[in-house]
Amino acid sequence: MAWLMILPALILNIFVMGGPILGTLGISLTNWDGIRPPKFIGLANFRKLLGDSGFFWAVLNNVRWTIFFVTVPIIFALIMAAVLSKVKRGQMVYRVLFFLPYIVMSVVVAKMWSLIFNPFSGIATVLAKFGIERTPLFLGNPDIALYSVAFVDASRYWIFLMIMFLTAFFQLDKSLEEAAKIDGANRVQNFLYVLVPQIRPTLVTIISLTFIWSFTAFDFVFLMTGGGPGNATELVSTYMYRLAMSSQQPGYASAIALVMVLFSAAYLTLMTLLRKRGWEI
Repeated sequence: MAWLMILPALILNIFVMGGPILGTLGISLTNWDGIRPPKFIGLANFRKLLGDSGFFWAVLNNVRWTIFFVTVPIIFALIMAAVLSKVKRGQMVYRVLFFLPYIVMSVVVAKMWSLIFNPFSGIATVLAKFGIERTPLFLGNPDIALYSVAFVDASRYWIFLMIMFLTAFFQLDKSLEEAAKIDGANRVQNFLYVLVPQIRPTLVTIISLTFIWSFTAFDFVFLMTGGGPGNATELVSTYMYRLAMSSQQPGYASAIALVMVLFSAAYLTLMTLLRKRGWEI
């Protein structure tokens, strides 16, 4: 009976997910420019992938992006949620004020920060009035461009994380915190050894989702740098887009997409196996 209840959702999920995956698999085995009839070439696109330095550079940038997102916004959101959970008066007002920037569209946020980072009309001109002449090229310097875009994306993402952490904090056993205070624990010790362990399931879920979402990041890089300067901010998603749309290689782009799907599936499988073996994740 349980299977019958979930059968409609299961069929819908198979149709929505399975159809595009099978279509991508078929295209990945062809040499196709999107116009002329596709030509079957077998696994040639996957062999080409092994020697593609552009792909491996994009993967490296994704790794950097992921490391940034599983640390900076998560830690900041966790601290802000802990602070906000202690607010007694006007907490809902603060939550609404914090959440407002999150509902602004990515296009608007990206455009706004692009103007701020503009070396001719943005923050550089403001700082120059105070005698600070050497302002870094946030989007023009290959060494910091990726982290500048990641900062803009994280400026919205941490708000979502804060709301999730805040919800978890409201479900905690307050008696444990009171007992720790009686035993002489200060605020930092209370936070690290009492509060954080209790929200471990939420924290693990957020880290897992962030890990997966980081490898699908696209919008802010595409809108702010397009993968440049050079390929300094090129991610796998923008690399696939450029191959499919600009270079007219949808077959090769589909091969890259399948590799990333397999990578995500492997990660989820590993997490499931570790949980079955008793790991508290």
